[in-house]
Amino acid sequence: MHARAFASTGTEDAAAPARDHREPPIATLTEEEYRAIGADLRLRFGLHPTPFGTALFVASPRGLCRLAFADTGGAAEALARARAEWPLSPLLEDADATADLARRAFAGPAIERGIPLLLKGTPFDLRVWRALLAIPEGEVRSYGAIAAAIGAPGASRAVGRACGRNPIGWLVPCHRVIRADGGLGGYGWGLERKRAMLAYEAARRKNAQLHARG
Repeated sequence: MHARAFASTGTEDAAAPARDHREPPIATLTEEEYRAIGADLRLRFGLHPTPFGTALFVASPRGLCRLAFADTGGAAEALARARAEWPLSPLLEDADATADLARRAFAGPAIERGIPLLLKGTPFDLRVWRALLAIPEGEVRSYGAIAAAIGAPGASRAVGRACGRNPIGWLVPCHRVIRADGGLGGYGWGLERKRAMLAYEAARRKNAQLHARG
């Protein structure tokens, strides 16, 4: 399936439901800010099934801070990456604490947008990740388009690296970023998964349009 099929055409179907472009509630931390509070930030994690494979969910009091697919490399590797990402914070296994997040994460755009997120990264990373959140479901953008959107034209490669560092798969939709020629580009959790996500979203959007037509 060619990724170009998911790109916006620049026109809207009059019968399509109105799309909500609001960001989810987001808290952000730079590495310097994290060093100041990290030891007091208690994190809880659980492994849960999703439409795209088993995923590790890590929750903080300020929001979901990691959603990583764990079938590639296994749960142990996914957990090790989470510990490396949040080295100062206690990380406690508590699947009950993350079960509702796992349920809501794939329950449809309106519900998904309501999940609070905690993003930790460089200022550039945070700008890129916010730009990803502005891509409507069922559409894609090129790495260059994201670079232009954040005021850094020519920084396509840096955008790609920031996408690769995205800690919250699916909800911060780095899977919606492709190459300018329509190729899928990269994806840390596998190109087959990226392709499946785009197809899933395209089908979900089409179903919503058909429902709106009655």
